[in-house]
Amino acid sequence: MGRNKKKLNQKIQQLEKARQTLCKVKKQTAVEYRREISNLTLKVSEIEERESQLLQENIQLKRTGKDLTKENNDLDCENALLVKQHKFDAEETASKNLLLLQARTELKETEKKRANLEKLIKTMESENTSSSGPPPKKARCHYNAKSSTVIKDSYCNLALESMEKLVGEENLDDFASYLVQYIAKSDRFSFQFNLDESMTAYCKIRFGWSDAFMKEFKSICKERLGFDVLSSRVKTGKLLKQADPNKHFDIKLVEATKKTSQNKTVQELTPVVTIRNLKNTLEGRLSMLAQSGRLHSGDLVLGVGGDKGGDTTKLCLIIQNTDTPNNPLGILLLGMYHGADNHENLEKYMSPVFKQINELTKVEFDAPGGGKDERNVRKKPIGDCLYLSACLHHKGPTSSNPCFICEFKYSTHGFEKALVGNTDFQSVHTLRTLSSLSISGRPLLNINPEDYGIPPVHTIHGVTQKYGIDPLIAKANYLDLSGENIPVNLSEQKTYLKELKNREEICLAQCEDSNSAIMALDELKKHYQNVNNKNPNWNRRKSQKCSSPSCAAHFCKNRRLFNKKEFLQCIGCGGFFHFFCVNVVTSEEKLQLLNGLSCRKCTGCDLGHLPTPSDYLNIIDSMRTNMTEKYKESELEYCTVSHERQEVESQLKNSAGFYRKKLEKVLRDMGCDHRVWYQEMTGNQIRKLLRAENIKKLVTIFPDSEDLRQISDVLMELSFLMSNSDNAEKTDSQIDDIEKSIGRLVDSLKKVHKDSGVILKLHLLSAHLVSHLRDHRSWGRVSEQGIESLHALINKLNRTFASVRNPTTKTALILQYLLNQNALFDAGQIWKAEK
Repeated sequence: MGRNKKKLNQKIQQLEKARQTLCKVKKQTAVEYRREISNLTLKVSEIEERESQLLQENIQLKRTGKDLTKENNDLDCENALLVKQHKFDAEETASKNLLLLQARTELKETEKKRANLEKLIKTMESENTSSSGPPPKKARCHYNAKSSTVIKDSYCNLALESMEKLVGEENLDDFASYLVQYIAKSDRFSFQFNLDESMTAYCKIRFGWSDAFMKEFKSICKERLGFDVLSSRVKTGKLLKQADPNKHFDIKLVEATKKTSQNKTVQELTPVVTIRNLKNTLEGRLSMLAQSGRLHSGDLVLGVGGDKGGDTTKLCLIIQNTDTPNNPLGILLLGMYHGADNHENLEKYMSPVFKQINELTKVEFDAPGGGKDERNVRKKPIGDCLYLSACLHHKGPTSSNPCFICEFKYSTHGFEKALVGNTDFQSVHTLRTLSSLSISGRPLLNINPEDYGIPPVHTIHGVTQKYGIDPLIAKANYLDLSGENIPVNLSEQKTYLKELKNREEICLAQCEDSNSAIMALDELKKHYQNVNNKNPNWNRRKSQKCSSPSCAAHFCKNRRLFNKKEFLQCIGCGGFFHFFCVNVVTSEEKLQLLNGLSCRKCTGCDLGHLPTPSDYLNIIDSMRTNMTEKYKESELEYCTVSHERQEVESQLKNSAGFYRKKLEKVLRDMGCDHRVWYQEMTGNQIRKLLRAENIKKLVTIFPDSEDLRQISDVLMELSFLMSNSDNAEKTDSQIDDIEKSIGRLVDSLKKVHKDSGVILKLHLLSAHLVSHLRDHRSWGRVSEQGIESLHALINKLNRTFASVRNPTTKTALILQYLLNQNALFDAGQIWKAEK
């Protein structure tokens, strides 16, 4: 075997050397042929020059013969001589013509040799190189759309050469322009210069073109291209107006309370939209979906969704039997009104719509091959927890029994607050039924609560925020404020900041009160010093109401410190005194006396004799000393609390600490710029955050610890659950994996967040998701995500039609736009069909 391999290798080397030698010979032969062609070209040029000389001489001889003939007629005497001369010239001309004929034959032979050599060189170059030139005549019939650019260009050149021979070089440009226009108009070809009405309408709806844009674009095309790309705006408008909103919807105006830009409450007429005949509208759409091949087989599954976006609540219908059911272009609007999505408003405005939904059990529509297709209808409510609770007439997530699927009772606040560590939140309790709910309320949909869809976006978002992001932020705050008495939990940290603000306000009020009391005592001291010194310039007038022998009402002018209208009655003598005349100068003591919480004797009753100015001065000096000590204590406490409040507030709101800044930078780098204090992280940001590489980046910010590893495990399990919240149908093994993941999530949460409160979304995820998947085989096939996108679409349409003042007309334009988008979604790729 080894010898055979060596022989084969030697033969391969010999063949390779022979191939290289052959290539060298071919190259040398090609060089020699090129040299011979150049020599022949020189000879041809010499022959051509010689031929031109002979032609000139021949022309001169002919002219000479004509002149001689004329002279022969005029001069008879020289006739003989001229005849002889003429014969001689004729013989010489014949010899020259013979030479010219020989030169022409040699030139033809040379041209043939040069053409053969050029063909030979081209074939040799095509063998040595991979580049393909113009195809030979035999291969030209094999042209197709997959041909290379070089081959296509060669065919174009051949076609232009043929056209040039046909019409002439001077007419080629005009003829080519007309030919392209002729092809565009012909039904024989699919090539077109402009879009027809349906394609123009598609572009107008798909890309949101306005009439002003279309008008300007059409004028630019005519000016720069010489033809119009778009169809007529009038024809396009007629096609779009075929979707009549008045045929499908009822629009009525009702009074609603609105707030103006100046935050004033006004009553305004707002439109309420309800679908007229849900069954007919739905069957029309199903017929179009079936014709375009976009409708899947099986029972018709409809998602009945609702949500409040901005000031309006939308009620929608999502057809699950399509490739992309959550696409907002395919969502059918059932109703819309101004107000919240609570049970009261839904029942008040959307009762006709819910009635049609409850009556919808079967549909019948046109089948593609002819005839009718009849299918059963299964309905699944979707939306956020508020909307789902409102449909069941349930009290909602803030009640003591927040779950709308089972009877799971727990408290969300106070001393009996349910904690992750001591609550069985992952268990399914007694399931609610439609009949049990009907006893205490009025459910809007005749669907059992266990068939209600668990909102994937809101659930993953809420659990990630509560048990993933908030703990990381709290940990950063705790590490940055290690010298403060800050709690570990983020919600407790926010509560601690509020307490610091309250303590700071109390300390400031105490400082200001003590300072005012000291100032009042200083003013009273001046008064009693004047009395004691018997200053002749001091007017010693006694007040008519005050019983004090040294009333300071006339002397004390500062109204902020001394209120002359406030009196107290002595419990000893029964006299009435100003507060400041009995040395009551603090707000605390005044409030106690005014509200009857304490009583007071006057200075004379307290001393047992008529007080002298010296007695007053001694009392004031003692009070001032005590008040100064209190002021210093209050000021010290205020400075301490204020400094701590500033640090905590700067950390929580401005991300001032080292770890907090690092955490915010990592979040910004991954596209999750999260203003934590206001909780503004969106669903798309949660998707970016719940990636394995991003979770690793977040965890590596902090020093390694056991609780940090548990938080990482929680985020990884949420990442797995989020990736399985897509619109794909799940198999039994996939559902088993999801169940195991939820079990691991619960174990990690009970270890790291045992003192955290339980939220409804955690209970829905851990207790009801697996059973919902086993019944419906999908979590995100139809979800609230499409409704959220519909909010943005309708907001955009409101801005587009902002100049329309009539609310009914404006609503009709929005509905018409949505109906046209539904039609385009149902048609699918039919608009791309060739002519």
